[in-house]
Amino acid sequence: MLRKSTKLGLIIAFAGCLAACQTPLVDQTGPLSIQSVSVSTKPIVKSATDIGPAIERATRATVVREMPNGRPANLLISVDGVNYKNPVASLLIGSRNSVGTTVSVADKSGAIIAQFQHIEAADEAVQGIIGAAISANQDPVDVDHRLTQGYARTLALRIYGEPGHQPAAAPVAAPAPEAAPPAAAPTSRRSAPTS
Repeated sequence: MLRKSTKLGLIIAFAGCLAACQTPLVDQTGPLSIQSVSVSTKPIVKSATDIGPAIERATRATVVREMPNGRPANLLISVDGVNYKNPVASLLIGSRNSVGTTVSVADKSGAIIAQFQHIEAADEAVQGIIGAAISANQDPVDVDHRLTQGYARTLALRIYGEPGHQPAAAPVAAPAPEAAPPAAAPTSRRSAPTS
């Protein structure tokens, strides 16, 4: 049992390192001034609460901000799925609560600047009887609240980086190709007289 929990701890620590090493979106796009957040939920998503509006409210509070020289943008979020810990899965392999989304950042004209998947996971349940008991006794409404708050916090980090992070300069656009020099007018050659 100790060996499995050590393995799980290493996996979680590795995933945390990968998430911490992720480059903030503003380093790829230049400064952004996100002005609005819109969330839609796919019809197949089943959650204990109406999670879409909750994600929209929480995310609006963390990502809508004016940045100096920021490119005006809107955030479009599609909730693709919600997963609750399953007691049987927790017993056999471990389980967790999660919400998965597709995030699109659009400029004022509606053109997509960036698009990525963002998943918030919480309450990892260890494998075994204890994990199954924890999964069976969780309150899904409370889980939705924790997922929503965690989602808004980690999405803001993914977009802007840690507090105080200064975005890299906006990517430099490739220079436009130079126009080809005008073609020279053909010169008429006279053939030399032959004798």
